[in-house]
Amino acid sequence: MSETALDADRLVSTAHDATGLDDFGANEWREGLERLVDSLRGEGRLHELGEQIAAGELTEYLTTRLGIVEWRKRHPEISEVDVIPPIVIVGQARTGTTILHDLLAQDHANRVPLTWEVDRPLPPPETTTYDTDPRIAASQELL
Repeated sequence: MSETALDADRLVSTAHDATGLDDFGANEWREGLERLVDSLRGEGRLHELGEQIAAGELTEYLTTRLGIVEWRKRHPEISEVDVIPPIVIVGQARTGTTILHDLLAQDHANRVPLTWEVDRPLPPPETTTYDTDPRIAASQELL
């Protein structure tokens, strides 16, 4: 098992290096990251490639968090926008959660985020480029 692939401090440092940002916002996230990393290392039984994949995903989440905190600082007007509570779908695999998601997405009153928006939320999508945003192709290539 790699000594450094899954290390909370290293992941944070990598995210910082990738973005040049260092403000993760309120510090509550840190304990969760450390617990997750400890669990992956101690219980995950990951091989080296699995560790690298997990470390890459965690780094991506951390870079996204850094970007969101920075975006929020640069756009304080966001705090004045009403946020409608989301509908959250939770369930085991093969229980119909995807079809429920697709069904709810058919109602134009529901705003359903697309995969590319979830993968790359910054900057927020714009109406004029919603169907042509380059992140769509990047997300499709990844899938």
